[in-house]
Amino acid sequence: MNEQLFHVTAELLQRRGAVVDHPQPAVMEVMLPPEWQKKLDLPEFSSLGFAADAPETARRVGSDPEWMDRLSRLLQEDGRTLHRCWPVEFDLPKDPERILEQNLLLPNAVFRLESSSKAWTRYLILWLRHTAMADEKREGLLIKGFNLANNAPIDPCLEGLLAALRMRDANIQDDNGTTHHTPSSDPTGIPKEDVLPPLWTTEQLQASLHHALPMQIRQILKPFLDGLHRRLDRDLQRLHGYYTDLSRDIVRRETTGRTPTPDPAHMQNRLAAIRSEYRSKLSDLKEKHAVTIRTTWVQTLILTMPVCRLQVTIRRRKGERKTFLDWNPVTRRLDPLPCEAGLITPDPSRLVCDDALHFLSITAHANCTRCEKSFCRACHPRICPRCGAPAFA
Repeated sequence: MNEQLFHVTAELLQRRGAVVDHPQPAVMEVMLPPEWQKKLDLPEFSSLGFAADAPETARRVGSDPEWMDRLSRLLQEDGRTLHRCWPVEFDLPKDPERILEQNLLLPNAVFRLESSSKAWTRYLILWLRHTAMADEKREGLLIKGFNLANNAPIDPCLEGLLAALRMRDANIQDDNGTTHHTPSSDPTGIPKEDVLPPLWTTEQLQASLHHALPMQIRQILKPFLDGLHRRLDRDLQRLHGYYTDLSRDIVRRETTGRTPTPDPAHMQNRLAAIRSEYRSKLSDLKEKHAVTIRTTWVQTLILTMPVCRLQVTIRRRKGERKTFLDWNPVTRRLDPLPCEAGLITPDPSRLVCDDALHFLSITAHANCTRCEKSFCRACHPRICPRCGAPAFA
């Protein structure tokens, strides 16, 4: 039996006014208010089973998407944003310059460490569900993370950070040895608000996800999209071959004297009708293989914790710029330098543009698809400054 799912469902139902009873293990008897009968598509008196050996009369409950959607209706907005503080005690790294040398990759610039000190930051971690709909359906869960102090993406560190946080919660025990969780609003060790980076507005969040999210989702769905494109190409070739042969057959009949009285106008009318039908079939085929990708927000974690802050000067041939990077004492990894064009790529390398000294991923300083000249997508986020081609083709 999935005990966690059992207890979460029982608590949510009780909070929404349902009467819950447990007549036997892994079985829940529920009496629902009228409002929630309709929202959950369940009768007033329902029996829910949470194990494979539950009675046949019980409605089977598991971690399938359908039941997760019903739980999200029960949850509504409650518990979808969690604030946690983790006052980690740690010593500053003994050799911060080596950390920078191993992790700060700048092919066209150099850097100098100015200082290292302890500081506080906030990590914004988002759980997002993506759904791709075509002739088939694909769903998945994506986790994104940002350091709110400098907008750095922390995706490479997320798995280790969340695993360590879960382990910390599991190891917090009271005097009787019973595991319990630290309250999300525990004031112990939380710094004053004025030393923390401000929370993002909705507009800032949308701007950070504008380019990063579609590119990452396309990468995740690449096998599914590649298969869809192969099927579309195959159907297009088959359709083109059929109507090409049909047109050739009509022309051959009209020009080889097989018809009693050849009529060029009649032949052109028939060919026009075939072309019209072909265009209609093409439109139907493209609509059939069209992909709709939807991303929905699931949950947010705002994690406040101390870090080692490395103040750095980055020098390019026309100037220099001061910035900072945070080293996380839990994952013992350096947060990547953010790409100021908004792209998040697996490659940690960053280029520095000449005009405004923007920090850019390799993709954000790539060549234009039309004029083949490289340019900064932070300086020119919409079009190429030389030829006017779209910046992100």
